[in-house]
Amino acid sequence: MAGLRSIMDNESGKRKADRLAGEILQMAYASLLLDVRETDEFQSGHIPGAVKLPRSRIDRAERDKSTPLFAYCLRGTRSRQAVAKLSRMDDTKLKSLGGVTGYTGKGER
Repeated sequence: MAGLRSIMDNESGKRKADRLAGEILQMAYASLLLDVRETDEFQSGHIPGAVKLPRSRIDRAERDKSTPLFAYCLRGTRSRQAVAKLSRMDDTKLKSLGGVTGYTGKGER
């Protein structure tokens, strides 16, 4: 899945962004937003409601695999790696949202 930044930079990305927003809304009430950046990055600002779990520790995480998970990082690389690693662990309800650099909403500290 394309990162948020590339969706925002692309004129035809509006359709992709609308589709992605629809998918997120469908699962929003029973999902987990995971920030896979390191602790200092998370503390400097994150998307409201996000849970911190650095990619470097993703293999130690226990979670309910029936709950959809949306992962993000700074630019998209670590979130894709985290989703790939969880996929190899038979986790299927996963999406990498890419990088937080394209996020324009309100943040939390």
